Amino acid sequence: MKLITRRFLLKILPYCASIVFGLLFLFIGLKLNQDLKGLFISIAAAFLAIPLIYLFYQQANSFSQKRLNKVIFDYAKTAIDTDVLSIVNQLQKTIYPLNERDFSLAGINTLLSLKMDDIKKILSDTEYLGFQVFKKWEVNKSNLHTALQNSYILKSFDNEQIISITLIIQCLSNLETIQRSDELYIPTDREITSFSVISGRDINEENIQFPERYILLKNLTDNKSLVVDFGDFAVYNRNRLLQIFVINKKLLDLYIGTLSDLMDAINLWLDLTGGKFTVDTKMFRLVYEKEIGKLVM
Repeated sequence: MKLITRRFLLKILPYCASIVFGLLFLFIGLKLNQDLKGLFISIAAAFLAIPLIYLFYQQANSFSQKRLNKVIFDYAKTAIDTDVLSIVNQLQKTIYPLNERDFSLAGINTLLSLKMDDIKKILSDTEYLGFQVFKKWEVNKSNLHTALQNSYILKSFDNEQIISITLIIQCLSNLETIQRSDELYIPTDREITSFSVISGRDINEENIQFPERYILLKNLTDNKSLVVDFGDFAVYNRNRLLQIFVINKKLLDLYIGTLSDLMDAINLWLDLTGGKFTVDTKMFRLVYEKEIGKLVM
């Protein structure tokens, strides 16, 4: 409290000094003869005008700075939210059955509201396609790391917000570690035949940015296919992407805790940045309100 009071006094001291000198010159000028009176009153007016002009400048500058800070914050938050929503999308595919994922606003809200018991029930009752569970998180982590190296982003967020982003990266690393364990997913003797997998390079040979990118296709009639999902996979998992797996019950609690930690970190980021996801596209601005699943265009 004393430190705040001292800073306030130091801040207003120049204004007070200028006003005191202005009043002093005015008082002296009123006592002088007509020849000097005008001069002293003019000096007094200058001293009294200085704090008023500076206060006006400070208010105008503060208003302009607030607008700039908001623009930068919105830009930075949108950059982070884009990657966090990508993580949420993948979490849905990791937790829910393939045909039950729901990336609508209500679906996002439901996922981020799941308790550990809810996650346990879903994981215990669900069989998973290798394509769902063997995806690498490297691109997501790299994007968040890159964002934290952006000076504009660092400047616009406070320490707690930056810490929450770091927590998301750490939780992703922990999740990736347990998902790489050979014991987490127990293979069944079944493979799904209604889907197929192709490499991104098979579609476009110039796709060298993501050499481990694969695409999941749902086979339709007349040799047609529908793109269902995509992701990056290690070479040694390539032949397991269409195989069916179940979760090893011995590692279930550890896995649930890791998933829950990641969702807690995402919720913390939301709580610290207004409780909403913001995504800009060329056509519209979408704002996802965490508490009510509200969409604002």
